Amino acid sequence: MPIDLYYVLGSPPCRTVMMLAKDLKVDLNLKVTNLMAGDNKTPAYLKMNPQHAIPTLDDNGFGLGERQYKMFITTCVRKSLLTRVMDLKTEIFTGTIFFPQPRHSTLPRGQICQERLVVPQGRKKRAIVDQRLDFDAGHLYNGFVTYYLVPILNTGKVGEKYWLDKLQENFNILNNILEGETWVAGNSITIADYAIAITVSTVELMGFDISKYSNVTKWYAKVQKAIPSYKEINDEGSKQLKEFFSQFQNHAILGYLADKYSKDDSLYPKDVNKRGLVNNRLFFDIGTLYAGFFGYYVPVLRTGKLGDPSFKTKIDEGFELLNTFLEGENWVAGSNLTIADYSIVATVASFDVLGYEVNKWKNVSEWYKRAQQTMAGYDEINGEGCRILKQFFDQLLK
Repeated sequence: MPIDLYYVLGSPPCRTVMMLAKDLKVDLNLKVTNLMAGDNKTPAYLKMNPQHAIPTLDDNGFGLGERQYKMFITTCVRKSLLTRVMDLKTEIFTGTIFFPQPRHSTLPRGQICQERLVVPQGRKKRAIVDQRLDFDAGHLYNGFVTYYLVPILNTGKVGEKYWLDKLQENFNILNNILEGETWVAGNSITIADYAIAITVSTVELMGFDISKYSNVTKWYAKVQKAIPSYKEINDEGSKQLKEFFSQFQNHAILGYLADKYSKDDSLYPKDVNKRGLVNNRLFFDIGTLYAGFFGYYVPVLRTGKLGDPSFKTKIDEGFELLNTFLEGENWVAGSNLTIADYSIVATVASFDVLGYEVNKWKNVSEWYKRAQQTMAGYDEINGEGCRILKQFFDQLLK
């Protein structure tokens, strides 16, 4: 019976678990989780994971969440191992499992053994793997969160130099850990390599220069080849994450222009409550509306075909929410035109020009017409851009 995994592909912890499960041939029932739409706040989800985070696993009623990250990975390994043991009925393994190569293995160094997963002999090796996982969660990945993730979500900019210095300090530690070692926990690839590889790939994606750390650079090149599913899962997730962050940079520009050049603060109110509502709508645009566009239409750029139909359902759900926001309101964040309207109208226009039936949502349709009539230069800039977008997609879909 497959394990349910609630995930967002752009999330580094989600990609770590997905890669390990795939390489261990653990059957996952993948469930895309729309955080902006509140998929992680439903009673059923909170029962599985009261901290409402991703990834969250449901193994026939046994729930584990992102905060139990280390246990999460171990559970995937144990599940695969027990299945293998039941098939063989010859060996019994217990304890926390990871991947050291048997001494007599004829496999090339770094290649994951598909025939046998071995329990490390003694607690010392296991303790080292645990320490490396803790180092990743508490220092490396936390560096991504404090220097990149949280500041960009809040301000559109990276964090203070203090947090960059801490991140660099921790990469120096990782570099020292790898001195004279092939893998982060010794001479065999382990789940710690999976976790740390995703963190390293994520900070590199954000522009962090890992080339200054020679041991890390060598290990990183090696681990990408050693993890069979790395390219398939991590590359696509990284693209989604980069797209996600690029939208926040766009919103930061909108806020900057409104703050500096608007005759008053109506476009981006200084009042905390009103600005909070505008930010909420901007996040809704990124995490729900534009995420649906990205999931359903952007695959055309790579495959010439529309994305998974499940994204079409997510698009409908997003427009239903937008329609609710606009009930009794002229604009998406209340009675005044704001930068959220500028952002969302560009997304809605992209849907519209590619054939989505915007008109089936009454409030959205009325707001959409109102925005086109109100925004100076709408047809010249957004209208022309949408026409170019349609021509491009029409050529790809032929």
